[in-house]
Amino acid sequence: MMTKFAEQLKKYRLEKQLSQDALAEKLFISRQAISKWENGDATPDLENLVTLAAVLEVTLDELVTGKESAIKVTKKTEKPMNVWEFLTEESKRPMSKGDLLMLLLVPIILLGVYLIVIHFS
Repeated sequence: MMTKFAEQLKKYRLEKQLSQDALAEKLFISRQAISKWENGDATPDLENLVTLAAVLEVTLDELVTGKESAIKVTKKTEKPMNVWEFLTEESKRPMSKGDLLMLLLVPIILLGVYLIVIHFS
């Protein structure tokens, strides 16, 4: 006998275009478990229920009862920050000969000072 949960699970799985195998992989369970849930022969434990709702991007209420929530949960997507976008045009300019000279001289001078200190210690 199909329960409301079983109907909702199948509906949301199909909306996400997931096979029973694909959904089972995301939950780290067998395809047979998904099949039993959709046929109403078994029900998931609370941990799997919460994971199901997250994977299907629905609330627990929607998944279990079929009642849509007044508050929609949206999935926050984050992309890596591109620092290059925040640089000013001046900071993107190529290095001048003076910049390169400083870049080479400073480490050489620091190395020299370090060697002198080590030698006379």
